Amino acid sequence: MNPQNLAATLYETLGIPRSANWKDVGGRPYHVYEADPITGLA
Repeated sequence: MNPQNLAATLYETLGIPRSANWKDVGGRPYHVYEADPITGLA
């Protein structure tokens, strides 16, 4: 377990899909999160 897992759990609970991404100023896409959510927490 690490902070990325906690963030993934929060994002999933808020309904943000794993496929969501954002782009930096150069237009390169980045995944919002890649870690696995913590099962049983949400």
